[in-house]
Amino acid sequence: MNFIKVHSSIKDANDDLEFALEKAEILSAECDYQCKEVEDAKINLKKALELSQKAEAILREIASGEQEEEDKYLP
Repeated sequence: MNFIKVHSSIKDANDDLEFALEKAEILSAECDYQCKEVEDAKINLKKALELSQKAEAILREIASGEQEEEDKYLP
């Protein structure tokens, strides 16, 4: 009789462990997906920063050229 109880308890524990493993695999896949999204966001932010820095440099160049143009007409 004790053997049956022990066997049943072990089987229940195995079922619980299998369920926990399945949940862990699902969570792992979700984490992998979220990590990929974060990496993609980092890449996009880096590109946006580079474009913004280029725009700033162009605006500085334009402003500098306008200042030089104005300086030509000053006494």
